[in-house]
Amino acid sequence: MNVKHILEGKGNAVTTISPGAKISEAARMLAEARIGAVVVSDDGATISGILSERDIVRMIGTEGPGALDRPVTDAMTAN
Repeated sequence: MNVKHILEGKGNAVTTISPGAKISEAARMLAEARIGAVVVSDDGATISGILSERDIVRMIGTEGPGALDRPVTDAMTAN
């Protein structure tokens, strides 16, 4: 297996999540899709930011498990 083979199997799909979604929903989405980040978008075309596994871990590490109930905009990287 090489990088080309992996990328061919990946496809072009971009997973998005709404800015008002909870961090717990994003974590579930990442786990189910077996991906490391989701694009945060209101309409699926305009990018508000990106939320990665690392962003979620950082938020839980600083805020505790209650962070999972906060909106993804609190943890995402914008711009």
